[in-house]
Amino acid sequence: MNRQYRILLWFVFSFVTLQVFGEVLLSMDYPWKLSVLEPYLLRGKQDAWVHNAFEIQRLKKLAKTDKEIKLIVYLGGSVCASGITSDEKVSKQLSTALKKSVVFSRLCSPYKSFADELKIVEELGAINATIIINTEIGRFSRPNEKQLVTRKDKSKYSYNKYFYIPVTESIKTIFKEYNISIELNQHFRLWKTAKALGISIRKRFVKRKKLTYHYNGYVSGTPVNEDHKTEIEARLTESKGKWGQTQEFQVNFSLLKMAIEKAQLNQNRVILVETPVNPLFVKYTEANRSEYESILNQIIKSQGLGYLDLRYALNWKPEEFRDLHHMIHPGPDRFTAILAKRLSEILLNMDLHK
Repeated sequence: MNRQYRILLWFVFSFVTLQVFGEVLLSMDYPWKLSVLEPYLLRGKQDAWVHNAFEIQRLKKLAKTDKEIKLIVYLGGSVCASGITSDEKVSKQLSTALKKSVVFSRLCSPYKSFADELKIVEELGAINATIIINTEIGRFSRPNEKQLVTRKDKSKYSYNKYFYIPVTESIKTIFKEYNISIELNQHFRLWKTAKALGISIRKRFVKRKKLTYHYNGYVSGTPVNEDHKTEIEARLTESKGKWGQTQEFQVNFSLLKMAIEKAQLNQNRVILVETPVNPLFVKYTEANRSEYESILNQIIKSQGLGYLDLRYALNWKPEEFRDLHHMIHPGPDRFTAILAKRLSEILLNMDLHK
């Protein structure tokens, strides 16, 4: 064979082999199983997506090695991340109330969709956990085109959300039902992972620079000002009466129901939690509340779920929010305490009725 052809064939063979090897390695959950790498692979102090990759593997390992421990996993967007001061604080309060060792872990991130929640639920598998899903009404307006896509911000970083979990068969089924297309790269891990971690490997791992993930760093700020208040009111007014009529609404509820079913099939318990909104905007968010609650109650009853409504659990104040629903000090301190208290009550009740 001509030498040039041999070189070309060898190049093609090597390229394909590396692709397959990389995809297999990622399918075995590496490098995420190696917690020691997290400080080097984080793309920033608020890189929730990479942090959650490591945290998912820590939870799976803990479920295998300590059968006595009670795992509680909180799924949601930046609202659920900003509303809690620390996982350790909730774990301690629950351990005291339940008289057993409890590990509470947030798998939250900005721009979270119910497709992301479904991905995570299936990736966690049968870990014998209580999975809490934030069902704030605003989450059900997530556009179809933003369920899986890359999130880009003003910085040089590009975040492909949960790039390390390929689109699942469950998501494919729901998207097919609603004629939603899925980009080819969503079916694989390698190229998305290489793109997402390229900057980290070059600027942090090589230079041995470490970062520590900080959950609440991106929600600091001041209470909503008048200009922002006007903007939020206009947006909520525009959506009045349209909420339940959109395809996005149907898609999000379908993804939520599938996530619940998958969690329960893996012998995990599910609790839905409703988080508070800024009192300045309650009258605007109530416009679609009746229809929303009717559908949500059907799911709760038909699938035997726990439910925590914390919208009015305390006398929330406008100065505890920086916008519609993201909390700032002292809101997270008060929310953390009431969540732990109410969560311990519902868990004790669920244990009594096993």
